[in-house]
Amino acid sequence: SLFHLNARSLRNKQNDVEAYLSVLQYPFDLMAFSETWFVDDSDAICFQSYRHISVYRENKRGGGVSIYVRNQHRFDVLSNYTYICEDFESVAITMYNVVVIAIYRPPQGAHQALFNFLDSLFEFVNNSKMHAVIVGDFNIDLLSNLPAKTQLLECMLANGCENIIDAPTRVTLSSSTLIDLCFSTFSTNATRSGVLSSGISDHLPIFAAFPIRQTVVHETVHIRFINTQKVEAFMSVVEKEKWADIYDIMDPSKAYGVFITRLKKCYNDAFPYKPVIKHKKARKEWVTGELYKRIRHKDRLFNLFLRTRDAVLLQEFKQIRNKLSSDLKKARSEFYARKFEACKNDCSKIWKTYRELTASNATGIPAELILNGKAYKGAVLADAFNNHFLDAGASTSTFHVSSQLSCERYIKQTISDSLFFQPTSEDEIISIINSLNNSSAAGEDEIRVIPIKAVAEFIAG
Repeated sequence: SLFHLNARSLRNKQNDVEAYLSVLQYPFDLMAFSETWFVDDSDAICFQSYRHISVYRENKRGGGVSIYVRNQHRFDVLSNYTYICEDFESVAITMYNVVVIAIYRPPQGAHQALFNFLDSLFEFVNNSKMHAVIVGDFNIDLLSNLPAKTQLLECMLANGCENIIDAPTRVTLSSSTLIDLCFSTFSTNATRSGVLSSGISDHLPIFAAFPIRQTVVHETVHIRFINTQKVEAFMSVVEKEKWADIYDIMDPSKAYGVFITRLKKCYNDAFPYKPVIKHKKARKEWVTGELYKRIRHKDRLFNLFLRTRDAVLLQEFKQIRNKLSSDLKKARSEFYARKFEACKNDCSKIWKTYRELTASNATGIPAELILNGKAYKGAVLADAFNNHFLDAGASTSTFHVSSQLSCERYIKQTISDSLFFQPTSEDEIISIINSLNNSSAAGEDEIRVIPIKAVAEFIAG
């Protein structure tokens, strides 16, 4: 499934887009955006559970195209068809034997340059025997009778592509144009597509669903379920276990090794790992029920304007939209401010919140890197990294420490106070175990604190 929107500054509309997608409650496999207005890689925004590929204008305002792909899908970037020029901008990927390309042609872009690009693209698609999906803002109105419309349709039809969007995508008080398009080589009978009613931008979003057999890789984690019933079962197993023979082992390290092996067996039997598929939350936590009602009201109002072209309705919609956008940004900021305040003394929670905020876990590991015009991947890429880091330290190889210095000069004088050990007791061991914090994190041995506290009396003696 595919979603496209000419965003006209995606960074400024991130909250509105996320809120709208939450209302739809449909996780699109691909999201394409034109006119993102990003200025560099650091300016590009992230959506949780998505990776993105973006092109942007350097040292120039406007434009920009991005494709966001859900994490469970594998894809490759077509670098030969992913670039920016004066006449058009594009991002192209391959996924499940389909070439997906997002395009933005600025109003002043030369039509023939775009058509030449499409001819080259279709040559690649046909030679590769793949399907093609081409989406974006072409700034060519298919509701008009201009020559560019005829040329575009002839180019597409000659290569087995049909446009599957037939309703206006840019509506004003005085005009309706169909310039946000989606062309596909799939049979129109097997696809579902349409225009969505939303006032996020002055362009309407479009969507499409295609009959693609997907090999989806679900994000699965393995966790232990620990509850009262399982803790009681763990206590019963530990109590029945025979521990006496451990005292016959004179080597402390071997004795502990036998002890921890038996304890972990009891622990694994009582709390086995269970696979759990992670699901993305449909609703953003900072979007309250009241805000959702306002989002739906705003969308209904805009839909009413599309039907009536009433200027009063349009003005009312803009006022409601602007106030809602401001409140969504404020709610998001306050939500994360509270989260950071609550975890300010816990570094692990701070980083977890940071990754959630920046969606940094959506960043994929590239299978190939282009360095100085040469492609590196696999073992060759690993060797290149190794050589880079080895060479990075080469400049320090000329520094030599004088061999005349004695190592003894770094050794401190004899410690005056000695250290003595005395035997521990059962009560001391129980006291130490009970003093531990009930953290949900497990240690190196993968054992959590709460179950150990429950069996402290059995293992201390």
